[in-house]
Amino acid sequence: VVPESSPSTTTTDTTSGETGTKSGRTVTLTPEDMQKKKNDVKKRATLLLSLPDEHQLRFSKYKTARELWAAILKTFGGNEATKKTKKNLLKQQYGNFKAEGSKTLEQTFTRLQVIVGQLQFMDVEIEQDDLNQKFLTSLAPEWLMHTIVWRNRSDLDTMSLDDLYNHLKVYESEVQKKSEINSQNMAFISSAKYNNGNEDGNTVCVPTASTNVPIASTSVATISQDTACAYIAS
Repeated sequence: VVPESSPSTTTTDTTSGETGTKSGRTVTLTPEDMQKKKNDVKKRATLLLSLPDEHQLRFSKYKTARELWAAILKTFGGNEATKKTKKNLLKQQYGNFKAEGSKTLEQTFTRLQVIVGQLQFMDVEIEQDDLNQKFLTSLAPEWLMHTIVWRNRSDLDTMSLDDLYNHLKVYESEVQKKSEINSQNMAFISSAKYNNGNEDGNTVCVPTASTNVPIASTSVATISQDTACAYIAS
């Protein structure tokens, strides 16, 4: 005889397809909902890490990135002149935004999300098409073929940044492999030309970089921990 069980509801994990039983009401999460939740967790973590150590425990009680940023603004916001300066700084960081050479697609996406989120909290709205174009043009040169295709998509102005990121994420391993192969080939060619030049008694200058290799720019504004700490503390 099987005893009567307590009321329960069945929920389905939309990412893995696994089904489990939980007590309480049914909560249906779409893949988009779950991705938004993941992105919010990343932004919240980034904001927490940007705070000085002595403030992290105090602000850890805020559960979403929006709540956390609102609390940070309230505490460290300063007067109107200071807020205007910070807003202009964020606009500059957005305008100059570029992927850093050694960073993954996810790290680039998260950095852009944090900047855009902070601008939105300061009532600066960015058109969806402009935001998506910014993300695509900020990527390293090895993404060129993919960015050309996606920049010409007819639905780019209605696609969320999360969706665009998820589409590009599929190609990341392929892009990385091609980049590694190109780097190895260029290194081999450079070495061969250099050796041939020495044999002929000539000095040969050969570029050691390819347009397929990520280029880091020291002029690009980044949201590093130190920068964020200085930004918030000012």
